[in-house]
Amino acid sequence: MKRQDLLACAKEIAQDIERRPYDYWASKEYPIVLEKAYQGESVQIEIQVLELEDTYIHLGISADTGKGLSAYFPPGTSVVIKK
Repeated sequence: MKRQDLLACAKEIAQDIERRPYDYWASKEYPIVLEKAYQGESVQIEIQVLELEDTYIHLGISADTGKGLSAYFPPGTSVVIKK
């Protein structure tokens, strides 16, 4: 899978994350690791807290296949959810 496909997968997850409120994400234990089928391949998604403030939470989302460059340098994005 190409890096731009993995980045698109991470951005899709970021959009899903934005649908849930601040309190939902602030109460989770991190990192969150899950697998998702994307374009017929298994992709590992990792969600990390980058910042946790009283007014917002900043989450980082990365996606990799566990093979090649993506395993060592996964493409990713981030999302800020306001309280």
